[in-house]
Amino acid sequence: MSALLAGLAAALAVPAVFELLRLVAPARALTLVTTALAPARAAGRGGRTAAGEQRRLALVAALAACVAGWLIAGALVAMVLVAVGPLLARAVVRVRHERWRTAVEADAPAAARALADAYAAGHALGGALDVAASDGALAARTRELLRESVAAREAGATLDVALAGLVARSGPGAWAGIVALLLLQRETGGDLVRLLRELAEDLEHGARVEAEARSASAQARLTARIVVALPALGAAIALLAAPSIASAVISRPGPRGLLITAVVLQCLALVAVRRLARVGER
Repeated sequence: MSALLAGLAAALAVPAVFELLRLVAPARALTLVTTALAPARAAGRGGRTAAGEQRRLALVAALAACVAGWLIAGALVAMVLVAVGPLLARAVVRVRHERWRTAVEADAPAAARALADAYAAGHALGGALDVAASDGALAARTRELLRESVAAREAGATLDVALAGLVARSGPGAWAGIVALLLLQRETGGDLVRLLRELAEDLEHGARVEAEARSASAQARLTARIVVALPALGAAIALLAAPSIASAVISRPGPRGLLITAVVLQCLALVAVRRLARVGER
């Protein structure tokens, strides 16, 4: 009887959801979805996400995972997914943030040349940043990054503080080298135009070498990721084919222990593949 009532409740939940969506104005629903996903989009477009927005995204992910788990496999799986949902949301934000940093770092050689051209035209460091921030040859995200340093200077921050904020957003790497060169030349002097152009050439050479290394190891990394993903894909197919298998596995100590061991080993494999791929890329 309980199984019959649960099936009836699940069947009635679907038209109830559609009726609720029909009552909500489409524009309002789109606004709610856009607001909920704003932190992930901000991490990919601007390289930053406020703490409050991250908490909101984690809450939305937890609720979505709970509903999906409840409808597919029952209450126990829903409770597990409630804990996993926020972790996945944070992982999405982190990945998009890293992609933004990678894209900005790829544009560092062009930014170094833009700064060198501005210096060659007679601008000081503050003016050179302003000119480079308006250079159409740079990507929009890079111009935005430079504009923040210019805005910090206009707001009264010292040059050191403005450049430190630039490095904090862009992360360690090419931009840290550019900022270190700017500050070092300000203290010791030297031909900054030549140094910036040589740095741009070195950064481009390093990027070419890194791209060649990624290309040489791309097939091995893809194969490793596919092998790691196969057990999870098989489990998902089995769960869709027979949703009751989840409760049957979780309710018995032996299968439950094997499942936990498999999940732990799967997570370790994911971490190992990620570390190996990162070593190959760096």
